[in-house]
Amino acid sequence: MALPTTIVNPGTGQTINSLQSGGQNTAANSHPFVWATDQTPTVGSVNMATGQVTVGTSAIIIVAARTGVAGNGRISATVVNMGSATIYIGNTSGVTVANGLPLPAQAAMSLNTMSVIYGISGTASQTVGYVETY
Repeated sequence: MALPTTIVNPGTGQTINSLQSGGQNTAANSHPFVWATDQTPTVGSVNMATGQVTVGTSAIIIVAARTGVAGNGRISATVVNMGSATIYIGNTSGVTVANGLPLPAQAAMSLNTMSVIYGISGTASQTVGYVETY
């Protein structure tokens, strides 16, 4: 069964319905598919960066900001607390153990943000790793 094809004559307002030629076979209940030539499907990210920092009792940047227009900035960042004490996550240097989001020891947190990610702990020398995709 051939599916109808719609052809539009630009600037004329005319629409012509025709059937595909060339003996193309289609499955029952199939639908035509249109792919815009200026669009490219995206799966995953193009780039990845990793690193480790030592978080202590003063706020420190764990992952720097990576801003950009849609499709050009950071997609996500995963922070891994590899230390023995809870760290606290925030997006300003004003993060404290009282206002930050707790990330327990040996736990991970993924954030879909282009913002800077700060960390602080009530205990000195906590190793924190990260991986970001952009």
